Amino acid sequence: MSGDTKPTRKKAKYDWPRIRHEYVTSPAGKGEVTLGGLCRKWGCSARRIEELSGKENWPGLREKLRGNAAEKARAKAEETAAQRLHRHAQIMRLIQARGVKAIQVGNVVPDAGKVLDAIKLERVLYGEEDVHAKVEITDRDRKMAAAYWKTRLQMMQEEQAEEQKKVERDARKGRASA
Repeated sequence: MSGDTKPTRKKAKYDWPRIRHEYVTSPAGKGEVTLGGLCRKWGCSARRIEELSGKENWPGLREKLRGNAAEKARAKAEETAAQRLHRHAQIMRLIQARGVKAIQVGNVVPDAGKVLDAIKLERVLYGEEDVHAKVEITDRDRKMAAAYWKTRLQMMQEEQAEEQKKVERDARKGRASA
């Protein structure tokens, strides 16, 4: 009867997939799991764990996993930077559009320094930091620009007043002839 029995396979004493997973997925630096640390933790022989880790290339798997994680983190950070750049550019365009509209309507005398700062910021956002983006704005520049815009605004207001007077005259002439 002893010939009829099948030899029983020896059940694994250690959870090797779990041990491999613990080694491969451990973080670099402080807290990094070593083969010796796994031997102490699981009670397996150093010879066996070194043999198995070499056979299955645990160090290579660990490096590959860490490389993939680092690449994903870089890609996510770059994507976030691109989204941030897009949002900042949208804000700059909105500010510029509102500024232009305010100037056209005559509600605002823009500060040339702030306008140039906005242009510089836009260039920096798009990585165009060159000689033009590094222009220094002096108080004299600001005063000259303010004087220009003040004069320009006065001219626009005078033109609007003249246009209004013309409309009123034409309206009176129309009523007088009717």
